[in-house]
Amino acid sequence: MKKIGNILKSNRGDASFLSVLVAAFWLIVALLFLLQIAAVFKAHSDLSNAADKLMRSAELSGRTDLNAQIESLREDTELNFFVSWEGTEYLSGTQRVQLNSDIKLHLSASHEMKLYNFPVYEITLNVRRSGTSEFYYK
Repeated sequence: MKKIGNILKSNRGDASFLSVLVAAFWLIVALLFLLQIAAVFKAHSDLSNAADKLMRSAELSGRTDLNAQIESLREDTELNFFVSWEGTEYLSGTQRVQLNSDIKLHLSASHEMKLYNFPVYEITLNVRRSGTSEFYYK
């Protein structure tokens, strides 16, 4: 410790080497943090694309029981998201939606943001979509 103190007090320029090391360390930490933030934006983008695909399928088919497609999207995006169709106007007792009736979709997923041994922050991502059915049931 005494040696570091002598280096910092020295006029020979040895302290600049130490300050470069400290600056490089903090630059690396900042870059790792930015990569974690970029991962959150990518996860939100993937969730948004999944919501668009699910909503379009629901609009075209007039149904909300798209379990096979939901599982396929979960595998593709590698996100374990929750699907809610609350507010959708169904035909009585079915999961079918009549022509020009509202379909409302809500996807939510949690994404962990971590940086080595620092605390883990869990961020909840939410995406909402709405549309109208394009399928007519007789």
